[in-house]
Amino acid sequence: MAWIEVGSKQRLRDIMEAELFPIEAPELPSGDPREEKEAAELRRLLASNEIECRYLYAQLEYGKLRRRELPYPGLPKDERGLLPAMIQIIPPSRYLEREALERSVLFFCEKFLDIRAQKVVHLRFLSVEEAIGSYVDFTSDMFGKPEFSDERIREIAEKSDKSENGIRELVTRALRKKAAE
Repeated sequence: MAWIEVGSKQRLRDIMEAELFPIEAPELPSGDPREEKEAAELRRLLASNEIECRYLYAQLEYGKLRRRELPYPGLPKDERGLLPAMIQIIPPSRYLEREALERSVLFFCEKFLDIRAQKVVHLRFLSVEEAIGSYVDFTSDMFGKPEFSDERIREIAEKSDKSENGIRELVTRALRKKAAE
């Protein structure tokens, strides 16, 4: 139905680290105005207490996204006159919990599809293995191989029925599968 991603504050921090954008520093060492603008936008999104949208535009380094433009009315164009290839919805929560995901989907439906839905119905829940695989696949396409800290592994294990070692095995399997593609 749409090329959207629902993110979280932690995901924004991950993006900033992957892009080597310091979270607190007002200026980047490179001095590149485009990078400065992106870093400032990420800092603004991190500080926001509202559901926000981040628009991703077609770029060669985004691989599969480079040929797409979204058809929704009112989307902002970039400096090349292109519409976004993807919309990232960011709720004001550190992690992407079920409630934050549902609020974000309802927000997207109202803002871009003119649908005022009352609730989100999950037709099929993702298993932890599928979620990790999807995260590795998407992150690898966008930013390269993702890293999973011990803290992240522990948090995933606490929210699932898997042990920390079980989560590490799932991550390792997903990374191997992506590397084999």
